[in-house]
Amino acid sequence: MLVGGAECAGYERDFTGRYGGPARLVVRPGDTGEVAAVLRVCREAGVAVVPQGGNTGLVGGSVPGPGGGEVVLSLRRLGGIGPIDGAARQVTVGAGVPLAELQRHVRAYGWEFGVDLAARDSATLGGMAATNAGGERVVKYGTTRANVVGVEAVMADGSVLDRLAGLPKDNTGYDLTGLLVGSEGTLGVITRLRLRLVPHQPRRTTALLALDSFEAALAVLAQLRLLESLELAEFFTADGLALVRERTGLPAPFRRPYPLYLLVECAGRRDPAGELAEVLEGAEGVRDVAVALSGADARRLAAYRERHTEAINAAGIPLKFDVTVPPGELAGFVEALPGLLAGRARPYVFGHLAEGNLHVNLLEVAPADEDAVTGAVLGRVAAVGGSISAEHGVGRAKARYLHLTRSAADIAVMRAVKEALDPTGLFNPGTLLPPLPPAGPPGVRHQHNGPGHDAHGSGGESGMVDGQAAREDAGTAAREDAGTAAGGAAEAGVVLRVAGTEDLDIAAELFRGYLDFYGVDIEQDPDRPRAFLAERLEDGGSLILLAEVPGAGTVGFAQVYRTFSSLSMRAAWVLGDLYVAPAGRRSGAARTLLREVLRRAAEAGAAGVQLETAYDNHVAQGLYEAEGFVREEFHLYFHDLG
Repeated sequence: MLVGGAECAGYERDFTGRYGGPARLVVRPGDTGEVAAVLRVCREAGVAVVPQGGNTGLVGGSVPGPGGGEVVLSLRRLGGIGPIDGAARQVTVGAGVPLAELQRHVRAYGWEFGVDLAARDSATLGGMAATNAGGERVVKYGTTRANVVGVEAVMADGSVLDRLAGLPKDNTGYDLTGLLVGSEGTLGVITRLRLRLVPHQPRRTTALLALDSFEAALAVLAQLRLLESLELAEFFTADGLALVRERTGLPAPFRRPYPLYLLVECAGRRDPAGELAEVLEGAEGVRDVAVALSGADARRLAAYRERHTEAINAAGIPLKFDVTVPPGELAGFVEALPGLLAGRARPYVFGHLAEGNLHVNLLEVAPADEDAVTGAVLGRVAAVGGSISAEHGVGRAKARYLHLTRSAADIAVMRAVKEALDPTGLFNPGTLLPPLPPAGPPGVRHQHNGPGHDAHGSGGESGMVDGQAAREDAGTAAREDAGTAAGGAAEAGVVLRVAGTEDLDIAAELFRGYLDFYGVDIEQDPDRPRAFLAERLEDGGSLILLAEVPGAGTVGFAQVYRTFSSLSMRAAWVLGDLYVAPAGRRSGAARTLLREVLRRAAEAGAAGVQLETAYDNHVAQGLYEAEGFVREEFHLYFHDLG
């Protein structure tokens, strides 16, 4: 177990350096039993868990959120490669085994694992399964899901799911293996995997093609796909090659630059060089070809493609997109990219041609432009019928854009699965599923992201109560709970005050603290927070301040901040710090807070309230338990820092 400091640093940010936060601690179990024990303890304590493999992810799905506080469950110690079952063409491995280690092991026995990645030395099999990684050989062998025949996983309650039999025919119910693969650590923790193997192909031919255009590349690919030996078809552009050469010192592959390059590899029992040459001889648009004459040559040619990520990261922290577009839209998408960006970024594009999988890397994007740029790129992907995530997963980075390429029905089903398998929100909060919108028709429920929430359906007595009754009951219930929770004025944990413009200076100071906490630079315009709030108040909003009572217990606390603007243009602003009474009284104090916030916000004419809480505090626990006080026309939403 690691607690704070430099030892935890490598677990707290993902490969991009863009996503992450402070971990409460890092736990490194050595077997499935220890994983189960950790999850039971965390669930009992109400602390969220982020499963992590090799931490090679690019969308923030395996690291703590920006507010921190989660336990990182590192699975790297779950090693071990079992005996190869030659008859079944399968092998069982620990989730922490790196891909390269598996490759070396099975090749010695004449086998291969069909998935390959540039991050093979660090990427673990468990992480690859959790994200349904694709890689370079999908054109022949498919994604990770197609190569996993069984899993062992620990569920949220600590129970162990064993689906390692690897039977080629088993029609007894739901495909639980397929469900967990690609779930990004939100449904359970994969601890072991049963993998499909393919025969090793000893004869390989690697070639780098120089082409005029994407149209030429797609025409060549159509011919190459007729070859059973084709395993790889990777493209990159002249700009990307120039950056790779600048950052790595690699020599130029050809005497002159070309607009587009295609790296291809064919493999078989017999030398595939002849059939590859036959296809290329008659191909239009191919201007030059470099063919590897040795293994060293093949690795050198592959480096022009594989070292793109390294070179881009060396040039800056990129804004990354991993998208799929239909092959017929690929050329138009890349051509339209500069116009979409409108000078707000320097793009580098490379990827897997056969699947239409583009890795769009944008450098020099100003923080203020990130949302607009992201919306433009992903909106274009959706417009041409593509997917916002091809192989890296959704993570935290793309969760709020999931609706662009998945329907409301799709997302509702995914939420239902999450609620069923992880009812307390133990696993990977903020990853994959988007937050619920801040307004909606009657019956819309709050976002379920944290431990302590008792899940209900979208209506009915358990989830909603009459709004008028809630208002009439609020004051009496608040007074009753205040005495129960706080045990007297000395331990009162919460003070609420409805304020107008006369308290604007106080609110602005709290807002400045929030901005500073998240690294927003306001030195050039120090009055901006006050002006921002004043503008909203002039539009008819109200302000609710939450403050500490001097001398009250502060066992846990939540930063309550940010704004909620409703479709009706009325708002309640919840800012500041919230403190609760000592342990043992947490539910009553939280119910007091919730009722009082609802009552005062309703009096102010607000349409809703947004509370942001940390996972590990008593208020969060009580708020989730108090779900029944939310009425249909007054929606309460939770968005968790932790």
